[in-house]
Formats: sequence, C-alpha cells, structure tokens
Amino acid sequence: GFADGLNNGALFNYPYGIAASSEGKLYVADSGNNAIREISHAGLDWTVTTIAGRTGDIGGADGPGSAATFNFPTGVAVDSAGNLYVADQSNHTIRKVGPQPTGWMVSTIGGMVTNAGSADGIGTNALLKKPWGLAVDKGGTIFVAEYGNSTIRSGVAISVPAPPLQIALSNAQLTLMWPAWASNYVLEATGQLDSPGSWVSITNGIALSGQYFVFTDFSAGASAFYRLRQ
Repeated sequence: GFADGLNNGALFNYPYGIAASSEGKLYVADSGNNAIREISHAGLDWTVTTIAGRTGDIGGADGPGSAATFNFPTGVAVDSAGNLYVADQSNHTIRKVGPQPTGWMVSTIGGMVTNAGSADGIGTNALLKKPWGLAVDKGGTIFVAEYGNSTIRSGVAISVPAPPLQIALSNAQLTLMWPAWASNYVLEATGQLDSPGSWVSITNGIALSGQYFVFTDFSAGASAFYRLRQ
C-alpha cells in the first residue's frame, strides 16, 4: 500500500533500496510507489514521510517534492551533505534529491529519461540502462551498479551553472526565454529591487517551445525586474 504514518501504520510497496544518513534517518526507494520515503526514529517509534514522488504517477519529471515523478526507483545513497542519489531504474537515470529550506528538490544528474544506452559523458550525454544500486563515498563519487549493461559506472555530481534568462521587448510585448532543462527553477518578478519580499512567482502563461520555456506578457508597461530562482 501507500501511507505515511507511525510504525506499522505506514505502508510500502516493494521497497528496494535503503540508506542511512549521518543524522540517523533512513531513506527508502519505494519502488512500487515510485516514491522516496524518509524514516525518522524517536524513542521507540518510527515515523514515515514521503519526500519525493507520489504513488500512482510514473514519469521522469524534476521538481520539488511531490511534483517530481519516478519510474521504479531501486537504489538510494546519501552523501555527507545530506543529498540523496537515486537509481531511477526504469527511467535509466540517476536522480539527485537535495534538501531545501522548504522541502526537497529533485533533479536529473545523469542519463536521459526512457533512453537506454551505454555512453560516458556529462548529464544527459551519459546513457545508462537500468541502473539498480548505488553508493557514494566520502569524496562525493557516485558508484552505480548498472544491471542492464552489466557494468559498474562512477561519476561526480558537478555544479551546473545557472540557466541564462533571455529578455526581449517589442512595443508593449515582453518575451522571456530560458532552457527547458531548468525545470526546477521558478520565474519571479518584482518592481522594487530594494524590497526582498516583493518577488512574486509567475506560474501562468509559461509555455514549452522546443528546448525553451517561454513567457510572454502582452501588457508590459511598468518597469520590472525578472529572475530565475531555484
């Protein structure tokens, strides 16, 4: 089944991988539910919560918490900074689940969703086939047991530069574009740079065009500032 809760009130569906953090929390690749679960210990009790993915939804979308989707995740590991790495087996990808001030953020750091293969490289240029188990050492190197290719792969999660935000103004029409790979970034706007709390998230009117997200504002008139925030 699928349920968060206390002790045997929680339910799982084919949990495959498990890892312990330095803080004593357990993280589980709940394969049948396409979710990543956290188990916290307090006294004699254990509390289970879902931190990423959601049961019934299969996919390879990046994003915060329950907005992200998985496809039969099997392996999970934790680094010294508390980041999780997941072998998303049926997506043929390696996912990173990083702690954020308001929750968890999921991103794809290796492989291409549903595109099985065998190629070394950076990010989506690397191809995997059914990565199953993984581990991470103290230096941050990730080791992957790749079931489909009968190989052991290794890699390092490198920092990805912030995506460029392109802005064009023609008459009263404002157009903004940024790369589609930056799906875990939010477009924000403000009219006052000296007021940090004035930034507002823009969610309506954003469309995917090829390899770019595009936002068009036909009523642009007043001065405004825009940013992408992870």
